[in-house]
Amino acid sequence: MTPGLSVVIATKDRARYLERALDSLAQQEGAPPYDVIVVDNGSSDDTPQVVARAAQTSAMPVRYEREPEPNRGKARNRAIAVATGDIVAFCDDDVQAPPDWVAAHARAHAPGEPAVVNGPILNVASYDDRPKPRFTNYSRAFLCTCNASVPRRALSAARAFDESFDLYGWEDTELGVRLREAGLVWRFAWDARSEEHTSELQSHHD
Repeated sequence: MTPGLSVVIATKDRARYLERALDSLAQQEGAPPYDVIVVDNGSSDDTPQVVARAAQTSAMPVRYEREPEPNRGKARNRAIAVATGDIVAFCDDDVQAPPDWVAAHARAHAPGEPAVVNGPILNVASYDDRPKPRFTNYSRAFLCTCNASVPRRALSAARAFDESFDLYGWEDTELGVRLREAGLVWRFAWDARSEEHTSELQSHHD
């Protein structure tokens, strides 16, 4: 049986990117039951309104949580605490998820052995760019929360993210080490690709 998912996005002051990310998640095809949890990590823009509109217009359930202290570990831990999916999938607020992204992550967990699943991250300059993954998009990183999924029970057993980290990127690396030591296997799912956008909407945030 394909597991259900909770998709987690931690965000701060990037409402226009977030709007596009939520729109892409609302257009998933062939996916098991899934919901989206957005944790506002101290935004001063219209992030709450963007999430509220998505919740009203999307068929998927969308939940808004707020963690005022700028700390990605705390933000994601807040989401994990309220997640209901068997699998917790992580993506960033500037990501566009292709229509099969949720389904691809769910399939990668279907064999049953607890695993950390990562997918290719394609850096693109425009929302019109839809490249296919290449070998250069392969990564051996054990846990990269721009595009990854983990069983919720495994996250809870590991006490999730260490909230003492205040340097970019290290909180997921450290959690990945603990999950590997706990016995989780690693899978790279080529069909669970995502597109990370870095320039087209930048003028909204300068």
